[in-house]
Amino acid sequence: MTEWQERFEAVGVQVAAMTYDGVDKLAAFQEKHSVGYPVLSDQGAAHVNAFGIRNEDYGEGHGAYGVAHPGIFLIDAEGIIRLKRALPGYRDRPPFEELLGAVTAAVGTAQGDEGES
Repeated sequence: MTEWQERFEAVGVQVAAMTYDGVDKLAAFQEKHSVGYPVLSDQGAAHVNAFGIRNEDYGEGHGAYGVAHPGIFLIDAEGIIRLKRALPGYRDRPPFEELLGAVTAAVGTAQGDEGES
């Protein structure tokens, strides 16, 4: 994602990631990999559950409980989800070029909404 960050930011989108890992583990990851965007902790999977993207293959008590289906959300400043893409398998992910196109279109649509009365 790091190599695509500038391209997303060029269309006005700030990049962040979220995982079910704890804060300490995320801090170590960010330090080791010099990630240039926020990586947020969703321990307990509250956001994953709210977004309806939790991988149901792992039950409570399993080490992977709370893991999300891989995906992307575009959430505007008012908290409105403008784009949601979450796929059931972790191996098949949409190409970043496709996601950038979808995000660019969603940003354009959202900007058009702002001008309407």
